[in-house]
Amino acid sequence: MGSHSRYKDDNGDDLPVEVDLDVLATVHRFLHVTKFQILGANYAYEMVVPIVETVT
Repeated sequence: MGSHSRYKDDNGDDLPVEVDLDVLATVHRFLHVTKFQILGANYAYEMVVPIVETVT
């Protein structure tokens, strides 16, 4: 897990930011390859479904 103890602005000055955040992410990927061909390659499509839970 990554963590940062200090955040800086564009000038390099410290920013008064306190973040305590936990994130759980799961990504489901559905892929289908058809028998249909375009320019010699099989046509395929996919769908990506992210499921994210954050706890602050």
